[in-house]
Amino acid sequence: RAEPATPEGAAAIAKTYAAYVSQAALDKGIVTVTPEGEDYVVAWDLPKALAALEAPAGVVKTAPFVYRITPTLNGGWLVRANALPDVTVGPTGEGGRERGGVAFDGFRLDGLYDPAASDFFLGKLGLKGLKLDVTAKSGGELQHFALTQSATAGDLRIRAGAEPDSVDVRANQSALAAEQK
Repeated sequence: RAEPATPEGAAAIAKTYAAYVSQAALDKGIVTVTPEGEDYVVAWDLPKALAALEAPAGVVKTAPFVYRITPTLNGGWLVRANALPDVTVGPTGEGGRERGGVAFDGFRLDGLYDPAASDFFLGKLGLKGLKLDVTAKSGGELQHFALTQSATAGDLRIRAGAEPDSVDVRANQSALAAEQK
């Protein structure tokens, strides 16, 4: 049984995140870590990230990406998420006709962060359905692009990169069906 999550534990986890994404991401509330029961809830707020980059307000709409982590005995974390927020962009461009969105159905992430391992993050991903629908200007004309996928599964491995302050990401993915228009 895990120990109860504490504010001190949340601060220690936030310090680890700061090493990867910068202290500014935590200071601006882009990434937050809060204790809840035996777990820590981590939230990534994309609209706050875009505001920090001085992007136009209200163009991208989405909820925070939220997942739970449970500390392990060796200083690592078990990672679990069961939702990925939908994202809409627009309307933008002339007459507000450029827009897009992506919807995720049945997202699941199970992972392990182990700071002592060469592949310090290992994850399994699943997605029942993906719908992407975008209308954007290309070559001076509006173009429509739509993609649907079903039963997507994959794995993710992250390790320190060859260059300082870099990471190497390896991902494999398969889908039962995909259709593009």
